[in-house]
Amino acid sequence: MVEVGFGTGNALACFAEEHRDWDCIGIEVYRPGIGSLILRCDALGLHNVRVVEGDAATILAEWPSSSVRLAAIYFPDPWPKRRHVKRRLVQPAFVGDVARVLAPGGRLLMATDWEPYARSMLKTADGEPTLANEAGAGRFSERGLERPETHFEVRGRESGRAVWNLAYAKTQ
Repeated sequence: MVEVGFGTGNALACFAEEHRDWDCIGIEVYRPGIGSLILRCDALGLHNVRVVEGDAATILAEWPSSSVRLAAIYFPDPWPKRRHVKRRLVQPAFVGDVARVLAPGGRLLMATDWEPYARSMLKTADGEPTLANEAGAGRFSERGLERPETHFEVRGRESGRAVWNLAYAKTQ
């Protein structure tokens, strides 16, 4: 399992605690978040979590193909200003790299509380030919039980924003 941009690591630690037989890898650039995850894993006695510090797009471009059963991208920075949209993580090339590293039948789970980004994520992931939208093309998913509630999810709901979930399976 790989979580891209795990923030403070709550979702990753919860997943790792529930799936102690899985290798769980988090990719993050935010050092305080990395420290928070390490402290939490130590407190929970988790030995199945590894951290890679750096840019996920660069890291996944070099990641071995068909080596991941689950990729998660929860609440990536929405870069809401029009001039910053190009900085968004979920772009066609990045989704292509995520699809490449997924094993056949592997899954990509994403969530955001920013509707314009959610629609962009949906269009981008639906456009990747090796991924099948589990809810049907052009449709959002329900939040799966495998995704713990995140800090950004709570904050978004408290601000009155809906949460948009996406789930895809690798078809080839």
